[in-house]
Amino acid sequence: MRLYRGVSPEIHQLGQALLPKTLAPFTHTFSWGEQGLKWGSGAVWGPSKGNAILRHQLGQAGFPTSGLSTTPHPERARFYATKGGELPNGYVYELDGDALLAQGAQCFRVSDYATAPSVPEDDEHILLMEPPGAIPASAIVRIARVER
Repeated sequence: MRLYRGVSPEIHQLGQALLPKTLAPFTHTFSWGEQGLKWGSGAVWGPSKGNAILRHQLGQAGFPTSGLSTTPHPERARFYATKGGELPNGYVYELDGDALLAQGAQCFRVSDYATAPSVPEDDEHILLMEPPGAIPASAIVRIARVER
């Protein structure tokens, strides 16, 4: 299984492409009336990883979790690497999903948890290292500079 992550040149140069936004536990508790949350979305009462998955991708709001967004579609990673064509170039990281799983990573396919993923065409997969942390460099198959 191959997964791809597209990042801007800035994120690539800072060496943050495979770092989650936080190292906090991968869980979330929704509040009544939380923006973007809809009845029947797949959310459950109380703290759960499933809620963290939903919140991570909800409306592409950039909610900080210890998970890392990836896609099995290289063209979608290219889209994110160039911020939808706003940037002249970016970087796509190709990851060996099987190697990650062998190293203790968990992989959550958003569509298995969300009844209506925010961006269905991404077929987003959230990678989570246990304990939370960066994706190991040994899982990188290649890094490609891409143009818009």
